[in-house]
Amino acid sequence: QDLCGTARAFFGPFVIMPLSVPVTAVAVERSAGFMGRAAVASMQGFRNSFEDAHFLDQTFGACAVYDGHLGDDAAEFCAARLHLHVRAAGETS
Repeated sequence: QDLCGTARAFFGPFVIMPLSVPVTAVAVERSAGFMGRAAVASMQGFRNSFEDAHFLDQTFGACAVYDGHLGDDAAEFCAARLHLHVRAAGETS
């Protein structure tokens, strides 16, 4: 039995098999502002979909990379919201 068959036998139908050839297109986002110049580059690689997300905000002065770990739901959620909670936690009432 090959490695893929062994993984499916162990994990069941939830195994997501990698692509046989990597997706090598690179998406680049550049910005300049409060933090100076910054850039984010991302590549899908062997994954079936791009699972990571990032946050880059020059006015807030923050950046972050979120690793999706077999899906992009949590990474996208954090990229859209976590900085708002961090900012609110620093505010005084």
